[in-house]
Amino acid sequence: MGKILTAQDLLKEKGYIEEKFDTNGFLQCVADWFRSHNIEDKLIIRPKRFIEMDNPPKDGWLDMTNVDEWIVSLPWEQQLLMLQKGTAVPFIWVDEPFVKNAVFTLKTMAGYVVKRAKKGVYEISLL
Repeated sequence: MGKILTAQDLLKEKGYIEEKFDTNGFLQCVADWFRSHNIEDKLIIRPKRFIEMDNPPKDGWLDMTNVDEWIVSLPWEQQLLMLQKGTAVPFIWVDEPFVKNAVFTLKTMAGYVVKRAKKGVYEISLL
């Protein structure tokens, strides 16, 4: 009976090097957002597979909290649809392998309230 091959073994075999999650930068981004918003506001974490992106960010997360900045890069039809659905909101994309650790860090180390919402999305709040 041979050795059991794990996913880590296969990734190493294929030469894949996993990026490190920038915890300090992530926590600073969340803190900066809440510093400039009301107590009752919520920030969203959305998981995304960075490996499928053309130019993935190196830190394991991407700041999408400035809606005015990123919404203009979308086609007008998509902008309209997002505005109608109410999905044009501030959020942070977190690479899927790091989502659980990011949520744990926000809850345990930083004391934020984090709740799982629909479709794997998490809501961060102060209270």
